[in-house]
Amino acid sequence: MQLTAIIEREDSGYVALCPQLDIASQGESVAEARENLTEALELFFETAERSEVERRLHGDANVSRANHARVAYDPRERRWMLSHCDGANLTYLNGEVVMAAVPIESGAQIQIGETTLRFQAFCSQEFDWPDVDD
Repeated sequence: MQLTAIIEREDSGYVALCPQLDIASQGESVAEARENLTEALELFFETAERSEVERRLHGDANVSRANHARVAYDPRERRWMLSHCDGANLTYLNGEVVMAAVPIESGAQIQIGETTLRFQAFCSQEFDWPDVDD
């Protein structure tokens, strides 16, 4: 099995990340960060349940684990918006790159990495939850 290590300088040290497993470590040098990541990966494979290893390995490594993209409802305009955030890879809406907030409609396809999601809105110009009488 071949895994990727991304090592970046951060402040006075280095951070090493294995994106396929979402495991990170750090060190004062590139070599130390790499050694610490190798140790963390070995410990993960020794202690993690098989289902956790499978879940992480078969996820989409091209999707950032936090804040890759955002879908938000604008109650004033009564519409949904899609934004690309901090993800290293791009976000696509119906095959088009999203660089700034864009409106999104029900049935639209959002692609992040190799993962494609179908968006289904439960609020729209025609209906919003505050419209419901109690």
